[in-house]
Amino acid sequence: LEFIFFFFFLFNSLASIYWTSAADEIDLILELGGSHGIGPIEIKKSKAPKLERGFHPPVEDIQPNRVFLVYTGQERYPKSADIDVLCLLELAQELEALE
Repeated sequence: LEFIFFFFFLFNSLASIYWTSAADEIDLILELGGSHGIGPIEIKKSKAPKLERGFHPPVEDIQPNRVFLVYTGQERYPKSADIDVLCLLELAQELEALE
């Protein structure tokens, strides 16, 4: 919960979560404004993060330009063409650069 408030106040974004009764979910969605659109963020406490099956239907619903997968490692790498895996500090820097 503190994570959501941190991003809401720091980046002046509308923050929400996505959850359905079918257990589809995204941990955090930021409405970044302007041409940046919506930024779904999945958070994993692992150095080898994996996206669960319930993550993909919400991403298809909201159709974001980019998806961020935050994990405990330090290396940044693409998980796919539109999913970036990165640490929390890099995510903060990425969002700050959008303003």
